[in-house]
Amino acid sequence: RANALGLAVVRGVLGKNFQLHELRNGPHAVPGRANNAPAPGEIERLTLHTIANGADAIFYFQWAAVRFGPEQSHGTPTGYDGRPNRIYPEVQRIGRKLTRIAPELAGTSVRSDVAVVYDFPTRWAMQAGEEWTGPAALHNDHAKKIYNALRATGVNCDAIGRDAAFGDYTLVVAPFLSCLDEGLVDRLVDYVTRGGTLVFHPLCGMKNADTEIYPRRLHPKLEKLFGVNVCDFTTGGPGERVAFSWAGGEGHGELFFDLVEPEGATPLARFAQGWFAGAPAVTEHRAGEGRAVYVATFADEAFYREWSVELLARLGVALPLGQVPPAWLEVAQRASTDGRTLMFLINTTGERQTLALPAPMRDLWNEETLAGGEVSFAPWQARVCRQP
Repeated sequence: RANALGLAVVRGVLGKNFQLHELRNGPHAVPGRANNAPAPGEIERLTLHTIANGADAIFYFQWAAVRFGPEQSHGTPTGYDGRPNRIYPEVQRIGRKLTRIAPELAGTSVRSDVAVVYDFPTRWAMQAGEEWTGPAALHNDHAKKIYNALRATGVNCDAIGRDAAFGDYTLVVAPFLSCLDEGLVDRLVDYVTRGGTLVFHPLCGMKNADTEIYPRRLHPKLEKLFGVNVCDFTTGGPGERVAFSWAGGEGHGELFFDLVEPEGATPLARFAQGWFAGAPAVTEHRAGEGRAVYVATFADEAFYREWSVELLARLGVALPLGQVPPAWLEVAQRASTDGRTLMFLINTTGERQTLALPAPMRDLWNEETLAGGEVSFAPWQARVCRQP
């Protein structure tokens, strides 16, 4: 949703969660662009969203409307005459509230047990302009699908690069990680054998740093790590979905299907359609103290949403609310080294909503004490809570 004025994160936490939000077109409007004027409360919601996800400072861009140039309709807190407009009082309230809760925010940061690898070298290799690498948006679409499914559980999830410290996480999911050098391969193997859980997909681990494909389509060390042989594969056309069954129900894959032969791995799901019906769709291999999971297709988001809950439970990663939050609610947490935890609960809709809290909490942002049980959220309302 394009909203309000520009809102940009100045500094993210530890460089892991850096986000930049340009939320265009506030009280002014661009003809033909939907949802580009903020409803009351949306500026506050979006500001709390950035802080919840790692911002330590923010600024609003643009502050003053310009009467010339191509961005004359850009949203701002002050108008063409320099006077405050409709959203200015909301920005004022945000400033007062942030000043009040600053001591609680001080020393906190986003701490995540889960990470998704967003790999620029692989993205560049896949966006070379040739049809052989698949649809142009495949890399971004698949990465966002997995990230959204993990965040839908309510857990914090970092987006990390290939140089990150994998050992900081219980679970690392690689939507695409195709071009690997020996050093990166060794770090992935070390991460799993020391207790981490790594999830791979088709096209992962199949090329060296010069994009040359390994003879067996998977680096030999990774072949041993995942306990599979992935020499064969087949593809599907746009819109063609293939069902697979797993303990939690049914999922669907598309575009690419690795025909995996387990060599020590345990099948967790099998394809239910096509000439390759019965072939493993998901496998798991215990290696050292950890596990390596291979998803042999680009599965749909519904599968990842259901499977993530089951996988996180097996790994001992607790959901902040004890259950999957409703679709309208964004949940995020910031924690400090001395044990303080702030939970951000944000209504992402323009409708009044109700949430069943598992325990009493103190809403620092709105200066309310919330008893356990049903709690009401006004449209776009944000709450910053801690245990009383």
